Amino acid sequence: MDGIRMILVGPNEGKDITLGGFTFEDGELVLPPRSSGPAQRILSRYYSAFPEGSVEGRKAKEAYERARRGGAGAALPAVGTTQSEADGQVRELRQALDEGMSELERVKAELRAAQAQLRDATQTSPPPPPAPVPAPAEEPPAAKGKAKAKAE
Repeated sequence: MDGIRMILVGPNEGKDITLGGFTFEDGELVLPPRSSGPAQRILSRYYSAFPEGSVEGRKAKEAYERARRGGAGAALPAVGTTQSEADGQVRELRQALDEGMSELERVKAELRAAQAQLRDATQTSPPPPPAPVPAPAEEPPAAKGKAKAKAE
């Protein structure tokens, strides 16, 4: 078949299963060769299905196997590993840590910028002082005698 063969990695590897509306047989699915980019991204991101032979698929499979063999301790070199293999694993772990730290610093900078924008947007200048209200014009009080005379 022509197309892009997607392979399931992880606990669904090799299974007949439907994920996200895509039906896998023996853990494989063939997508059409054109316009399948969005489907590939969805399958890779949410269902651990990768194009056959892809670097991402290989890395996902290795990570799944390490996690299955022992979780965090699986990142340590196994007994019988040569010094050069162990050094390579240590370099990979350091590189992954450096990449993670760089990403963390980038996100922190974005957060600081967003907080500054929010602070600037919510900061209001003090309201202007109220305009002085003119006092009502005072009329001199009417004489009591004149008021009585008018009333009569």
